[in-house]
Amino acid sequence: MSAAVLDQLVELVAEQLAPRVAELVAQRLAPPASEGPRWLYGDKAAAEYLGWPIGRVQKRSGPGARDGLPVHRIGQRKTYLSNELDEYLERHREGAPRLQAIGAA
Repeated sequence: MSAAVLDQLVELVAEQLAPRVAELVAQRLAPPASEGPRWLYGDKAAAEYLGWPIGRVQKRSGPGARDGLPVHRIGQRKTYLSNELDEYLERHREGAPRLQAIGAA
């Protein structure tokens, strides 16, 4: 097979594969679809989600906590919504505001 024929064959294959390769790359680079907020059951789950010691979560979600963590109670059990914890962190974060991604809600 001559070099010219081989070059044409490679070009033809590349043209056929390029759209599919671009689609696969876009899928890999796209952020994962949001599943919405998650319920976190108990102080330990909230602490793990926030990356905080459990004592800090207990202190900021206990009775009399000033501007405390957003907490819901089911009987005596404390529950948290992940999106409310994210909003709490944004309100209490120090430093310059973060830029939001284009199209982010």
